[in-house]
Amino acid sequence: MIYKVNVGLYNPKGDDGVQQEDFKSYLNFGAQYGLSDSFSISLDTYISDEVDALLYLGGSLNYTYKVSDGYDIFSRLGGDVMEGEFVPKASFGIAAHLSKTMTFNIESTVRSTDEFSEYQFSIGLSYKFGNEGVASTLPVKTSGDKPLESIIEPDYAKASDHRVNYPDNESNKFYVIVKGDTLWDISERFNIELSKLILMNANVVNNPDLIYPCTRLTLK
Repeated sequence: MIYKVNVGLYNPKGDDGVQQEDFKSYLNFGAQYGLSDSFSISLDTYISDEVDALLYLGGSLNYTYKVSDGYDIFSRLGGDVMEGEFVPKASFGIAAHLSKTMTFNIESTVRSTDEFSEYQFSIGLSYKFGNEGVASTLPVKTSGDKPLESIIEPDYAKASDHRVNYPDNESNKFYVIVKGDTLWDISERFNIELSKLILMNANVVNNPDLIYPCTRLTLK
């Protein structure tokens, strides 16, 4: 589940239907539930400083495309319920990942009502709630008490056992991370410089301070 808060600006329309030049603001609180890696649904609450539409609800179906580890682009298709009427809307935006749980969003929305202009702009933050990314909560054994060492590839199964002594590092090309490991401990155990270990595994370890069980490391 993702929780978000955004602040937006828009040009209101006057009683004559003409778009005004001054800006009004609104506050958005919402929750987003993932249906798959790309699709999700959102439920939003908006608070506006327009008296006629002080509080209203909205929802959307969202599509997210991952550009890189740090950025996503997304689009939304949905609508808002204002004064008993359903108003369709479409949005497009960019999300920058500040951390594994926090995201900064820039979004523009197109719609048409008597209160709002056809274009709105908002910025905000999203917080991903849950235990994803927390290494200590990930299991290191199967549900049938089958050791992790028995389900990994034979070439490096022994490398995941902390109790094994490795006199000859040349025979160990890979290592599978288990619960409680740190890159520093692994580098000491296999007599590899920490910086070299991080460099060799940059494609599987994005953050050296956050490593996960079952990740396969290259040792040489």
